Amino acid sequence: MKNLLALALLFVSISINAEMRTATKDLACDSIDVVISELKNYGENPIIMGKTSVGSTVITTLNPKTSTWTIIEVIDKLACVLAVGEGIKLNQEFFKKETSWKDFASI
Repeated sequence: MKNLLALALLFVSISINAEMRTATKDLACDSIDVVISELKNYGENPIIMGKTSVGSTVITTLNPKTSTWTIIEVIDKLACVLAVGEGIKLNQEFFKKETSWKDFASI
């Protein structure tokens, strides 16, 4: 009986911790053309692009010389910077071809 009670308490504890949390932060947003121009000024090029479940496009850019990176989300030609940073480590063998903004012209 004690084991059953302990298991039930563990389940309740896990259920409580799985609760959805939300956060709010200010984002820098502009037209996709302006954001791309700024990222090019920093020597960053796209390395990953994907569609989200809500129809937006998320792009990760990287400058391999400085290891700076940016993650942007694009919705209806409006691009918002979600995160920036430096010090990324990549598996270089995975990326055989250098990408450019031309590869993502469909945004």
